[in-house]
Amino acid sequence: MYLCLCVCNGAGVGQSEFAVADMVDMFELLIPPAGGDELQGIKRGIVEVADVVVVNKSDGDLVPAARRMQTEYTSALKFVRPRTSHWRPQVDYKCRPQ
Repeated sequence: MYLCLCVCNGAGVGQSEFAVADMVDMFELLIPPAGGDELQGIKRGIVEVADVVVVNKSDGDLVPAARRMQTEYTSALKFVRPRTSHWRPQVDYKCRPQ
């Protein structure tokens, strides 16, 4: 038995990301911790198709902003209908490996 991992990288938030979300088993949304309007992704609908939301580049001075983003997206996802009955989208923040 083989495990095959295929990573698809989208260029930004647009129609192509929704097409990719339909082709993959897990759709991960990467967001920066200090990107301005934190819930902009909700407005665009891309968060609704994400299985995992990761706040990346979350180290140094950006840790408080990353924690705030994690809290805001976790709260916002409570209002989004899950795509399946057996998985709720998760929100986490990650820093660079040391």
